[in-house]
Amino acid sequence: DGTIVFNQSGADMDFRVESTGNANTLFVDAANDNVGIGTNAPISLDGNATPGLTISSNGPFLVLQDANNADKVNYIANNTGVMQFGLVGDNGSTGKTEVMSLSSAGAIFNEGHAAALDFRVESDTNSYMLFVDSGANHVNIGVGTDYGGTLNVATTDTSVNLVLASED
Repeated sequence: DGTIVFNQSGADMDFRVESTGNANTLFVDAANDNVGIGTNAPISLDGNATPGLTISSNGPFLVLQDANNADKVNYIANNTGVMQFGLVGDNGSTGKTEVMSLSSAGAIFNEGHAAALDFRVESDTNSYMLFVDSGANHVNIGVGTDYGGTLNVATTDTSVNLVLASED
């Protein structure tokens, strides 16, 4: 049928593929239903988090490439404990743009100061509940339109425009 099945009986037998530089380029942990790339000890999380995938290397990364978009790929990298999300050219080195990074210290968006990387949070009924326009250097609340201020606040609720409250 054009299908190759390893361990069809479901026996507790691991599967491993070696490369010239790594004995565990691909490792399937049969007992724990996990897959390792670059490791023979994929991490198991508590709860219902199986199957799992562990990628282990010096600065592991995951590249997601859209075959229809030949000039950019998305990447997710773990560099010194910081999870990075970004874009890079197909060759892996040109046009690298870090969009977001997450660490124990917090989340950073657009650390590289790219004018084209805006940040937008939607609510249930508003596409621009919070909008940071990086190219125009302004923040909007409730609106996507720049009214000329560094902070632009707008609402469609005619009973309340802006409320600043203190509870102390």
